[in-house]
Amino acid sequence: MTTGDGLKVLEGAVDVYRGLEAEVTKLIQSREAFVAQLNENDMVQRELKLVKEGEKVFKRIGPVLVKQDLDDANANVKKRLEFIQNELQKIEKSIQEKEQKKNEAREAVVKLQQEQAAAKQAAAN
Repeated sequence: MTTGDGLKVLEGAVDVYRGLEAEVTKLIQSREAFVAQLNENDMVQRELKLVKEGEKVFKRIGPVLVKQDLDDANANVKKRLEFIQNELQKIEKSIQEKEQKKNEAREAVVKLQQEQAAAKQAAAN
């Protein structure tokens, strides 16, 4: 393999690494958004537990407050929490997989860099 070919291979490996790094960053941002939603819905659930039977509960839909049955409100929040937790689990799994691939790509880049350095050293001698 010539030095030029080696550089192309190295650049390709670096591009793969950077792509994986960008994917991990996106996944982390998604996770942060879901964590914020989880916290918000958890707070709503705690507030709904304070509501006594017969008291009015309202749901905000856009700029309007709509009266909602307490049992329906509790069921909706519970479903949202389950959905968010499931999505967080999927994202965590994806992050782990991408991190592993990113580490493998980094190792490949380091190996290629070492090969390039050795080839330059051999050419200099």
